[in-house]
Amino acid sequence: MNQDAVVHWLRQIHLFSGLSEDEARTVLAHSIREEYEAGRVFLRRGDWDDHLYVVYEGEVSLWVYNDRGERQGLGRCISGDYFNVEAAVWGGEAEVYARALRPCVVYKIPRAVLEYVKERDPKVVPLLELVARARERGRVRRPAWLKPHELLTLYERPHKMALVYQMGAPLMVAWLGVAFWAWRLFMPTFEVLIWAGATVILGAFLWAIYLVLEWRNDVSVVTSLRVAYVERVVLVYESRQEIPLHMIVAHEVYTSFLDRVWGMGDVIVRTQGPSLRLPHVPKPEAWDRVLTDYRKRHLRRRYVEEEERVERALRERLELPLPEPPKPAPAPELEERAQPLPWWVALWHTLFGARVEEGSIITYRKHWYFLLQGGCFPILASVAALMVALLHWVGVWKIFSLSTVTILAGLTWIFAFILFLLAYWEWRNDYYQITDTQLVDFKKIILGPEQRHTAPLTEIRSVDYEHPGFLARLLNFGNVYIYTGGDEPLVFQDIANPAQAQYDIFLRLDHLQRRREMDQWARERQRFIEWLATYHKLAREAFRPPSGPSPSGSSFPSRGQEHPSEPSSESEEEPPWAVPPPFPPG
Repeated sequence: MNQDAVVHWLRQIHLFSGLSEDEARTVLAHSIREEYEAGRVFLRRGDWDDHLYVVYEGEVSLWVYNDRGERQGLGRCISGDYFNVEAAVWGGEAEVYARALRPCVVYKIPRAVLEYVKERDPKVVPLLELVARARERGRVRRPAWLKPHELLTLYERPHKMALVYQMGAPLMVAWLGVAFWAWRLFMPTFEVLIWAGATVILGAFLWAIYLVLEWRNDVSVVTSLRVAYVERVVLVYESRQEIPLHMIVAHEVYTSFLDRVWGMGDVIVRTQGPSLRLPHVPKPEAWDRVLTDYRKRHLRRRYVEEEERVERALRERLELPLPEPPKPAPAPELEERAQPLPWWVALWHTLFGARVEEGSIITYRKHWYFLLQGGCFPILASVAALMVALLHWVGVWKIFSLSTVTILAGLTWIFAFILFLLAYWEWRNDYYQITDTQLVDFKKIILGPEQRHTAPLTEIRSVDYEHPGFLARLLNFGNVYIYTGGDEPLVFQDIANPAQAQYDIFLRLDHLQRRREMDQWARERQRFIEWLATYHKLAREAFRPPSGPSPSGSSFPSRGQEHPSEPSSESEEEPPWAVPPPFPPG
């Protein structure tokens, strides 16, 4: 094994990127190198093992069993990933199960060696704590939107001081209520001041509770696949903005003076399209370190994949033996599978979902607020008919006979139901779609024409969104403006979670751009291979010795001829791969 290559690999991992070469060699010298065959479960929950496991080669699956005894996947680790962080940082028993999906090589770093790493690089201390806390939270309550093979690395709420800053506004309102009570001491006859002060203080208290709940529900997430920010308003909506790692072109950390005092800041992730801000995250330097590692890892992976494609295409062209494909992971019954939604949740999502994803097509409809707005009259009419019938049946309000009230209430309910169905039909047939190649704005009017506007993804120049007003921000609906080469933009109007729609559009744009790049690389790769094959053909002709005697009649070669001991028959000529290939053009 090339020890220098292993040292270089270790220093590329964000936990050990602050170590020098000699310090990395010391860590490896005191670590345990283990090899596991495919299918072996080498770590079990409850084992007394405080080693940090770092994967050098292969693939490892992590999981736990929940309270119902169901297997819950925690992600997969490839080269550069690590696990058993909680036991390595805090000590104690292992909290996860680990199984080798493929033959793998793992370095087990003892807890004492981690202490050595902390001494040499103090910046790794908060990073280890953040990762350990994220893995613990993901194990106890893993977000449902994560994929089964997605490895959770960072998972944090905003810093507590951000909540303290927000508490300033309700605190000032509460002091206003106290001022009303103080004013009451000087004006004893104004009893209304007591109620006014109590109302103001109660409102400030409820406001403070709302801010606490909102702070607890907002989280910033970094996984092996994406960066995300989840914002949830209690009983109203949940918004998730995310950026895949391969779309990140830059990231930066913004901190004010007070932020640096309290150890928090904003991490801004930039792409060629929208940016994502992770507000008030604790220890932003650790987040920057993880994102830097993941970005470099993704670039290295793309480079290695392109090298493998070039090698395979070259072997096929020169008729060389192909490398053996990797063996599939054994024991498919143990693989992670996404749990299906309950049937009632799936039915509700199908009938009233504002965002429905079917295959490669994403459909957006207007927010449910506009469905209620269109069906407001039939809903109120049906509720009024129900109230009148109840009052008549209990004997409180009797105007007509029981049969008349029953008939009127029934006709009202039927009429209201028909009106609501018409409103629902109109809401359901006014939608927007995002496909692999285009955007669609479709609207169908009852007993009227259909309107369909499309915009190819290749013509999109920019995408913006807005929340028009306080209610739109509270309920999280708004407009998405898609600017193309035309004068008027295509507008996704009043849709739920417009930030998610903007992300979906840019994700499809990125996929389209990557497909174009892959096609271009394939053409260039094929052109290079044809050049190389032509070179080998000419090289065989240039180095081929003469088959007959020399013109002088002598058996010895003349000047410029090859030595007679060299092979002269076509069957014994050197194979084409024996000639060293040229450097690629450019």
